[in-house]
Amino acid sequence: MIFVVFSAVLVILSAVFAILLSHKISTTFVQVGNRIEELSKGNLSKQAAHSSVIIEMNNLLSSTDSMQSELSETIGEVSHTSGKLNDTVREVTALSQNCLF
Repeated sequence: MIFVVFSAVLVILSAVFAILLSHKISTTFVQVGNRIEELSKGNLSKQAAHSSVIIEMNNLLSSTDSMQSELSETIGEVSHTSGKLNDTVREVTALSQNCLF
């Protein structure tokens, strides 16, 4: 009889642990999904930091942070370079107009 009660308690505790763990995992996946969705919309502002007790989930969160930083840096470089290109085109246009007159 004690074995049956002990087994039932163990099964219930295992089920509770499994439910809590799956909730923690799914919450982290939702956070990562929301971050990636914001990045896909062009929102490169820094998101609130999240962490997880699961190593792989922390790696995934860290990777999305890195991707966000790299995208922001790349877009900044492209913007700077396009500004320089625009200035150069204006110079060439002004020089070509001076040569024509």
